[in-house]
Amino acid sequence: MAGFEIAREDSVQESLNRIGTTEDGDGSETSGTMMAKLNKILENLGLGFSVVKSIQTQYLNKINLTSAGGSNLFYGTFNISPVNPEKSIVLINGTNDDGSVGVSSFFLYSISSNQVKVGTNAKNSGYILRGIGIQVVEFF
Repeated sequence: MAGFEIAREDSVQESLNRIGTTEDGDGSETSGTMMAKLNKILENLGLGFSVVKSIQTQYLNKINLTSAGGSNLFYGTFNISPVNPEKSIVLINGTNDDGSVGVSSFFLYSISSNQVKVGTNAKNSGYILRGIGIQVVEFF
């Protein structure tokens, strides 16, 4: 199991490396990190300013699920720094590592100024999601 934990952490780091940071500027529209590509596109548009206000990244190895009141509908909660939900997007990535939860999808259940809830369709209550990451991008 220890080898799996290292492999999962490596894949999370690889994902974060592909996303990059808002300061990345060494790309083009087709190469570099996601943020480098976005910065190049914005530069070519000639806006002269950044449209991204903040980016928060979180990775949780284990998240207890809360029932959303429907059959097989649950969510896990991430606490975040305050954002304007109407000017934000949420990127979700990850997988259940051992198959015991029976999860087939993840989705944005809700976002508020200080929480993101990631929904899933687990087969039974009381399960834990493993290895889920989010990025919250807030725009001006």
